[in-house]
Amino acid sequence: MRFWPFGRRKPVQPPLPDGRQLSEDWKAGDLAICAIGPYGGWPAQNPFDPKDGDVLRVTRVRDEIGFNGFYQYRGIFLGFEGKPQDHAWDNRNFRKADVRHEPATKTVEEMIRDAEQMPVKADG
Repeated sequence: MRFWPFGRRKPVQPPLPDGRQLSEDWKAGDLAICAIGPYGGWPAQNPFDPKDGDVLRVTRVRDEIGFNGFYQYRGIFLGFEGKPQDHAWDNRNFRKADVRHEPATKTVEEMIRDAEQMPVKADG
């Protein structure tokens, strides 16, 4: 029997921290470079966890709630080629590899030859 007519009040849950705004525009097929560094990254709990400097191809991008050992947060998680499909890693520990390099139009030898043929201006 309850004597208090309003019932028990539910505790207010604070909103989850949102790490999605720190995300790059990831999509499947992108190359990701693991950039966690020696400090501040996750400890390698599994032999398949990415290591600093690994270059991996993204196979899936998921927007979900994760747990970093201390608190829950909302973020973007990446799955990689050659890694277990039931695992995903926080995108903030990776950076996109820049693959937009243009092919060289001249070889080094041609550039040296062109530089040798340029006239030298005398200052003074």
